[in-house]
Amino acid sequence: MDVSNENVDLGQLAVPSWFGRLDSWVFYDGNDNGVRDPAKWACPSKRSTCVSATGRLYQSFPTDLEGYVSIR
Repeated sequence: MDVSNENVDLGQLAVPSWFGRLDSWVFYDGNDNGVRDPAKWACPSKRSTCVSATGRLYQSFPTDLEGYVSIR
């Protein structure tokens, strides 16, 4: 099919999010269930790091007083 002069609908394409965002909370998980329960302690001022696929440090941010960190 010659599409040189036509519009072609490619549908939804997967686009890597190179400059995406990661929101997370750091907390002490005393019962090891992986869920941040209301009684669990937040970990303020803990450094969260993002590394590249090759293992090199990409970005690093501290958590806030509630253990929240946003890596962009």
